[in-house]
Amino acid sequence: MDAAPTNSLRLTGTFTWNPYIRDGALPAGNVQIGGILPAYDFGGSIGNLAGSQFTNRQGGRQNANNVTTQAVWSPTSNFVASFRFSRGFLNEKLGAYFVPRATRFRCVGIASEIPAAAGCGAGFDSLPTGNTQINFDASVRLNFEGDVSYIVNKFAGRHEFKGGYQNAKVTNEVDRGYANLGRVDLYHGYTINDLTGRNDPVSANAIGAGLLLRFGTVGQASNRAQSIYFQDRWQPIRRLSINAGVRFEKEDLPSFNGYAPPINFGWGDKVVPRVGFAYDLTGNGKTKLFASYGQFTDRLKFELPRGSFGGDFYRVDYFEIFPQSASFNGRYDSFTLSRILGNNVDVLGGKCPINNPSGLTRCQYDYRIASNDPNATIFTGKVDPDVKPFRQEEFTVGFERQLSESYLLSIRYTYKNLLDAIEDAGFPTADGSEAYIIGNPGKGLHAATAQQFGYAKTTTPQRRYDALEIRLDRRFSKNYFFNLNYTYSRLYGNYSGLASSDENGRTSPGVNRFFDLPHLGFTAAGEPDNGRLSTDRPHVFNVYGAYNFDWFGKVKGGGTQFSLFSTVQSGVPVTSFYTLYAAAVAYGRGDLGRTPVFTNSDFAIQHTYKFGGNERYGLVFDFNVLNLFNEANTLYLADTPHGISPSLGTLGLPASVTNEPQALNYILTNGITSQLNAYLNSTTAPQRRNTAYGLPNSFQGGRQVRLGVRFTF
Repeated sequence: MDAAPTNSLRLTGTFTWNPYIRDGALPAGNVQIGGILPAYDFGGSIGNLAGSQFTNRQGGRQNANNVTTQAVWSPTSNFVASFRFSRGFLNEKLGAYFVPRATRFRCVGIASEIPAAAGCGAGFDSLPTGNTQINFDASVRLNFEGDVSYIVNKFAGRHEFKGGYQNAKVTNEVDRGYANLGRVDLYHGYTINDLTGRNDPVSANAIGAGLLLRFGTVGQASNRAQSIYFQDRWQPIRRLSINAGVRFEKEDLPSFNGYAPPINFGWGDKVVPRVGFAYDLTGNGKTKLFASYGQFTDRLKFELPRGSFGGDFYRVDYFEIFPQSASFNGRYDSFTLSRILGNNVDVLGGKCPINNPSGLTRCQYDYRIASNDPNATIFTGKVDPDVKPFRQEEFTVGFERQLSESYLLSIRYTYKNLLDAIEDAGFPTADGSEAYIIGNPGKGLHAATAQQFGYAKTTTPQRRYDALEIRLDRRFSKNYFFNLNYTYSRLYGNYSGLASSDENGRTSPGVNRFFDLPHLGFTAAGEPDNGRLSTDRPHVFNVYGAYNFDWFGKVKGGGTQFSLFSTVQSGVPVTSFYTLYAAAVAYGRGDLGRTPVFTNSDFAIQHTYKFGGNERYGLVFDFNVLNLFNEANTLYLADTPHGISPSLGTLGLPASVTNEPQALNYILTNGITSQLNAYLNSTTAPQRRNTAYGLPNSFQGGRQVRLGVRFTF
């Protein structure tokens, strides 16, 4: 709704209701053509469901709605005030329907080592669609903000002053996961040390090892972020515009376990300046020179407090597998939670080894030790009281020239550099779990803790982007327009940001695996692993254009537009990773070269038909083709050289290295390149080298055709 009660006041309001409903689910896992999924008992009148009768009932409903209002008041020609309010609701329950409430079993060991009594083959998954229960994961976002603008021709030129205030509150209530159901992975042909990475005694008659994984997120929390900003657009002379401003932000990060919010940034902690100018070089409005510099902060995402401040439960129990006996039939589904856990009680920080267990478990890792417990120590995780907020700087300089009435040439250089990042940076505990310092990796409390634990060195996050862009635009005239642009760039560092390109694009802001253990950030040789990041594409050429035909409809405002977008891009660097407690860079970034050149073209037709008095109504028909030529370019290569991860006992470290801290410090001081290569080239069973290493394993998606129709009024 849009209304103007007076000549100086305009009011607008919107309500959007957009639930996303997913009917059914595609079969997942190793399901052969013509095969069926196992049957699951849902009890009551439903009974057993199997195959398509099961997957057809799966899916979920993601409720979402949004309300916005705005008022703009302009009592004079040089004064404008505006106020905005919005409320958004989202309940992420996709994949919540007909999820079996049962333990999930997977047989992922060596095929030749799995006995017939196990009742499963390599790759078996009893619940290929998972057993994650989503009772609710609801978020409410409340935002209100206001600003005023005032134009004045005083103080050595023309000024456009603007100032404003913003207030945003986010609340999240969540209950999801499979902590009370668990997932059991059976690795026949492996030892328990292959899974834990430790060097504990191994039973002589064990034929494999397994793990029980329990994960869940439960809790409720909210936070508030506020900001005040002021800016001035000053024109001291007609040909020059100078923009300058400053922004102050205040933010707290919530807690999901009832303790006080552990991170609070006051008004003086997040102060960011910005300045820029634009200059008419020739005085005729056809040539512009511009530059700007700014610093930017970011609000902390809820993934960090959910994982580190009490929302997540994440424990892994490790056990050995023994041959079938009179008291044990050896089937995969006989490894129940009660049989594995016995009477063992979950203790803070986990416990390794577990001596004389009442169940099968011999070792338990706790991967979610809360870092905001007021009684916490550096051995159980802690928040740096002097943590600095995320901060990035950016500098841009450019040149634009109007070549003719329709053509515009632009050249721009951009520099972006990370100044500070907030991440969880961890250390192994005496029990084999991981305790995290929430702060600035390589600085402050994290650096001091590393020194206290005796680690030789630490690394700090780096992400620097440099790019030179050249563009040629043909503005719309005579029914067509196009854009050509070429970018030469470099993305360098060891930290890709909120999403981890080292983990296949994992989106866990603030708690990715970048610095979770001391050897992460270093290669197997103990050198910093800084280099070209996994999304670095030095050369990118894009072309986009469209042509409007008006022969259809023969009405004013109607017509048909044909458009094409095409891109040619350098391949991305591929880096070898080895796993020792976590995936780490093996030989340096980009050691496997780059993927082949990537190309893609998209095509679209849009037909508009206007009708009604004054052509008040319109129908728009859309026809979009993504990947027009159905290309299948290689997107990535298998980057793990080993099939079975090395452990302390198999890596061939000196006898004096007997635990995780000593092993990680050995990597930092001496390197393990020779030991890693010897492990990979070993001919002893089981085969340790990954035969798919260096081969393509990810490809461009196939052609997609999308049809749509819109009604406008």
